[in-house]
Amino acid sequence: MTVYGYLRELKVRRGQQVRRGEVIGESGKSGDAPRPMLHFQVRKKSAPVDPAAYLAKP
Repeated sequence: MTVYGYLRELKVRRGQQVRRGEVIGESGKSGDAPRPMLHFQVRKKSAPVDPAAYLAKP
């Protein structure tokens, strides 16, 4: 599972497969954030894990 924070717009839906380089969302601001940001996590059974094993290398 992946989770995202601070998104202004999510451009994919749950369960959708994506390819390298595809735009999946647009960063946004929340609360006192001074500029647009992105928070990204890969989770397994609700626990954060290192995303390196799940992300394709260029």
